[in-house]
Amino acid sequence: QAGVPLVEARLVCAPGAVPQVALRQSRFTAGRGADASQTRWSIPVCVRYPAGTSTRERCTLLADAERTESLELPAGQCPAWVHPNAGARGYYWHSLPPETLRALLGATRLSTEEKLDALASLHALYDAGSLSVDIWLGAIARFAADRDPHVAERAVGYIGSVEHQLVTDGTRAAFRSWVSGLLGARARALGFAPRPADSEATRDLRRAVLTTLGTLTDDPWVRSQAEAAARRYLADPTSVDGDTAAVALPIASRARIATQRRANSPACCSPRSTPSMPAVASRRKASPWAMDASSQRHARPPTSARRTSACCSAASARRPPTARSCSTGPARTSRPSSRS
Repeated sequence: QAGVPLVEARLVCAPGAVPQVALRQSRFTAGRGADASQTRWSIPVCVRYPAGTSTRERCTLLADAERTESLELPAGQCPAWVHPNAGARGYYWHSLPPETLRALLGATRLSTEEKLDALASLHALYDAGSLSVDIWLGAIARFAADRDPHVAERAVGYIGSVEHQLVTDGTRAAFRSWVSGLLGARARALGFAPRPADSEATRDLRRAVLTTLGTLTDDPWVRSQAEAAARRYLADPTSVDGDTAAVALPIASRARIATQRRANSPACCSPRSTPSMPAVASRRKASPWAMDASSQRHARPPTSARRTSACCSAASARRPPTARSCSTGPARTSRPSSRS
């Protein structure tokens, strides 16, 4: 039948009793998460959990709405974490209570497939509005720092959507600082140019890290490396590796355009006169960079913001702004995007 199941797992540890995991299934619906409809699947579910110095699996067939399975551990010994899709073999999204989920993010004995599966499930829940911003950002930070390049590259790929969905003019500086702290050291460890011993996964990770750092922040090391590589490429295209050129040219171009815009912008485009524009729906919690949760709603920017947009648009076209576009009268520009 059509649709994707959502398996909700809850660890139950009562004093003196054998630990159990309670499983519940429902239909996953984008935009709402769990669906209250009566759609049911017969789902083979395997749960991984730590046991001493190794891990174990417990499998069952979840054919009813709910089912509880006992975990093979001594009574009173509660596992530190559970992964609701051992080996990432099941076709379903899964969720955990916040405390158990945070413990899973700290687990060190997960396979590559299980990490990618956990990250994909969290992204689906976040997009559906069923996962808080702080847990989602914590998951990105955790997996972006993973030693496995496949996992890290996937996590880094989500950072751009965070910038688009959550960041406003007033929080952009803090967001850039967060991204720099997250990726700066790894970028320098990977280096700007490929190395002979690099695996394909490492090359993919380097492209993702450098591109994200170079387009979402003003990291001076990435910018200087990109500009130097761009100059070499323009002088002799054969002197620069294709991967390096693909990363360096857009970053160097962005840096040059930003410098020109700052030099040509009139006073009305100064940061002090540009108000912050809300960019997050109220159903989500405020981002850690937001000033207050009350501003997190889609809203038409104030008239002053539209006038500023008109001034800056005129400046970018290298013609003086009209008196009307920067006056107190209504602006003729359309509603600007919340993404700057």
